[in-house]
Amino acid sequence: MKREKLILLFKGLASEEDKKKILRWIRLSKANEDFFYRIKADYTASQFPVSSKEVNIDSEWKQFKKRSFHSTYNYKQIWPYAAVLLIMLSLGTGGYRILSDGQHKTKAPEISREAITLQLSNGNIKILDEEGSMYVQDTKGNIIGTQKGKQLIYTDSIDSTGITETQYNTLTVPYAKTFDLTLSDGSRITLNSGTTIKYPSSFSTEGERKVFLKGEAYFRITKNPQHPFIVSSENINVRVLGTEFNLSSYPEDKKIHTALIEGSVSLYPNGENYDPNRAVLLQPGQVAMWDKALGSVHISETETDLYTSWIDGKIIFRHTVFENIVKKLERHYNVKIRNMNTEFQNKKFTASFDVETIQQVMETFRSGYGLNYRIDGNTITIE
Repeated sequence: MKREKLILLFKGLASEEDKKKILRWIRLSKANEDFFYRIKADYTASQFPVSSKEVNIDSEWKQFKKRSFHSTYNYKQIWPYAAVLLIMLSLGTGGYRILSDGQHKTKAPEISREAITLQLSNGNIKILDEEGSMYVQDTKGNIIGTQKGKQLIYTDSIDSTGITETQYNTLTVPYAKTFDLTLSDGSRITLNSGTTIKYPSSFSTEGERKVFLKGEAYFRITKNPQHPFIVSSENINVRVLGTEFNLSSYPEDKKIHTALIEGSVSLYPNGENYDPNRAVLLQPGQVAMWDKALGSVHISETETDLYTSWIDGKIIFRHTVFENIVKKLERHYNVKIRNMNTEFQNKKFTASFDVETIQQVMETFRSGYGLNYRIDGNTITIE
């Protein structure tokens, strides 16, 4: 593999065809893989002023091959490159990272509660850098997805007829963040803060398309009558053919809300087979509120912006119980709110916030409703 093609990859300028060729070349041998990372380390080092020297690739390759076929390594010679590689990994400089869904497991990284994470089907957990980019591979080394910033897009570029077992990935979005996911069938999902979704990296050519949600998401489902789309969320399943809807199903909430924007969806209890005669059918502009404790559902007409405004960074409360307001504020701003004033617990409020900070939000409740509070770091105490 020529140095120039590798450099283009590190710079993020390689064509899709060259990316696939490089991946195939890397997988041919351990020597290729090691050389790839050596050249990447040299490239990264050249970006630093203290390490801007030219690298003689031909000479390095000969020395590398010579060392690769001996069982005894000169660690003093290898160490400088290892150090450069560590710098490269810590700074994330240049090109795309590659996430493989293969059999090689890596040591689990230390994960911050504020990090967006992707758990691959082999159990590996990767942190998604909101300012970075990467590729996702399947078990055969095929590139099946691309992440850039706050967006992860899967492509249906491989033949899934040979898949014997569905490979599920799990995406987790922490408080105060949102993330966009495009599945291999073209369906688009926007995930709200504090949400986890489990989904196939590639859908089977037979049966239904099914994902599992814990939290809140806005779905834009690609129509496919032969393969209904199912969202399974705690107590209920939402069955879709092709539509747009918002589903809010946080574990701590007493009710599951499904608001339909366009098309149609059917709701039925989780753990039961779909029966069109027993399922609850929604029409556009309606919201279904599923009571977890009673197992009952109530349908009403609604203003859909109450359930979709979060996509644009807004939060709207309309005759909302203060207990529920607290939960939404905690997710939206990544704070902990301790309500010591039981007088406010069951009161209902109407308010709308856009670019306000959490302190400005609390000031609104203080000046408008006489709510006293204090802020200590990430904790808000209502007195």
